[in-house]
Amino acid sequence: MQKRRLIRICLTGKHQTNTFIMSWVIFATGVLIFSLSAVGTVQPEPSNLQFECINGQNVLIWLRSTTSQVLKASYNLQWTDREDRLNGLTEILRSNAAVSQRRVLEFLSHHPDAHTWQIKSFWISNVISLSNVDCSVINRLGATFKEIQSITLAAEFRQESLQHVPDFPKRMAESSEAIGWAIWHMDVYDAWNYPGENTSGEGIVVGSIDAGVDNYDLLVNHRSSYGWYDSYSNSLELNDQSGRGTVNTLVARVVMYFIHSVLIKQFQHSTGTVLGEDGIGVAPGAQWIACKACGRSVCSEMALLECGQWMACPTHANGTEPDCTKSPHVVINTWAAGQGKSFFDEVIQVWRALDIVPVAGTGDFGPSCGTMTTPGDRPGVISVGATNQADELSYISSKGPRTHDFGTPTLAAPGVNIFSTWNGDGGLVGKTTTGTHSAVAHVAGIAALLKARDNTLTVNQIQSLLIDGAETGPLVGSGYNCNGVSEDAFPNNAFGHGRPNALNSVRLLEEAKKRKILERQ
Repeated sequence: MQKRRLIRICLTGKHQTNTFIMSWVIFATGVLIFSLSAVGTVQPEPSNLQFECINGQNVLIWLRSTTSQVLKASYNLQWTDREDRLNGLTEILRSNAAVSQRRVLEFLSHHPDAHTWQIKSFWISNVISLSNVDCSVINRLGATFKEIQSITLAAEFRQESLQHVPDFPKRMAESSEAIGWAIWHMDVYDAWNYPGENTSGEGIVVGSIDAGVDNYDLLVNHRSSYGWYDSYSNSLELNDQSGRGTVNTLVARVVMYFIHSVLIKQFQHSTGTVLGEDGIGVAPGAQWIACKACGRSVCSEMALLECGQWMACPTHANGTEPDCTKSPHVVINTWAAGQGKSFFDEVIQVWRALDIVPVAGTGDFGPSCGTMTTPGDRPGVISVGATNQADELSYISSKGPRTHDFGTPTLAAPGVNIFSTWNGDGGLVGKTTTGTHSAVAHVAGIAALLKARDNTLTVNQIQSLLIDGAETGPLVGSGYNCNGVSEDAFPNNAFGHGRPNALNSVRLLEEAKKRKILERQ
């Protein structure tokens, strides 16, 4: 039997702290001094402000006072509870953006052509997006404002299509095991039945960023208040032209109504994998929210940033009345943006600082080595490849190492022939798909199960529980041994630390909680 490293989890209660207002005011003052100092002393770098410019382009203006610097300076601040952390840290980030962006925003808002642009200020990454702008304005910005670090073109990223088999009839096989094989494979049923409280994800919210959701079968789990935002097409109503989002959300939720939940599409498929019932989803007691950043085949960099910020502090569907206490506990990312793209790094950093678990796929560009895609190839992300029922890595599942040698994937979860709901022609149907989007949703579902049992768990603790509970023995290597790392050694660039097992992770958590109780007695 393979030796597994002992999990070490420090299960602590609420932090004790001085008055929150005093903490962030003192810190924000430091940020203000830093920002003003940078404005007065640092010279712009022309090489970072120049690109092949064409009138009417969309650009991102990146400020020097970065989110990473703010997070580093606030690392030792303590918070009384999750609500305190969410409100306090986001307010600090807002203050940083307000100070460092002030002069640039004043220039843009007073420009004669301002009425022809769309200007958005982001605090999750200290950046301003500017749409339909002329080159003369871009050049003026780069030459005038020393607080600007760089100006980049806002990219659009083409998405891979879902791979699926023909539709299932609406009356399906009686056995949930035949369709929900992944749930049995990861011992999810046994995890639900393991002694403890909130055993199927109750009280947890899972967010999804992709092409939206368009499945009324999922509304039973949808948090209608602060539960939807469309950054891509600005619709106030749920929608998903691609199907990617709906499927992924359902997989993570698991078993509530088996035949009935056979009614959604990749965000749609992802949502179903996380939350669907009766053998389809993993955390049926959880709720879901969604932010649309993609169309049928393209994701917008500006929309992805806006969705990343929305997850940290959701608003109503019309963008009003932000309430950071409504942020999800887990976010699944089933979009892809090429390789080695850093634009989303600070979003990931903020999520982790807010104890929001970021999960993303390795990508569907295998079988070669070094094919992982952003955001899955970036540091700080729980990155997931796809396996089949024989515990082999899917042929299309991307392999590590992560770009810029950021390490191996984290895990590999079931992602081949995964059943969920889909928006088919003429109505909602059941469908099986293959891809890392489903694998991501399965891991997000297990993360939701863990967080529900102990809502004090940090991102690092949840990641450790997932890794320490993973199975390695049954896995069948592909023979690629990427980057010289054998697939018989773990972690490796195919399976990461192994295939997640919900029961193992839940058992490790409950045993750790018992030890903590004994220590207190």
